[in-house]
Amino acid sequence: MLDLSAGMLLSGLVVGGLGLWLFLRGKSEREVGTLLAGIGLSVLPMAVHTVWVLWLGTGLVLGGLYLLRRFGGEAQPVA
Repeated sequence: MLDLSAGMLLSGLVVGGLGLWLFLRGKSEREVGTLLAGIGLSVLPMAVHTVWVLWLGTGLVLGGLYLLRRFGGEAQPVA
């Protein structure tokens, strides 16, 4: 069921805005990981319908991006 509470709407706006920023940054710097994280965070608010799952998914995506940057070596440029 769709949750239209103020918390969900505000959380979706914050996570979607962060996803847009990461997408644009990944596109301009030609970094695949940042680009994919941005796409994931932009789609996530439309895919989940509870606040805690939204923030859990956001943490997982950002944690994965951190681990990719920390242990992934050189950034892979987009062709």
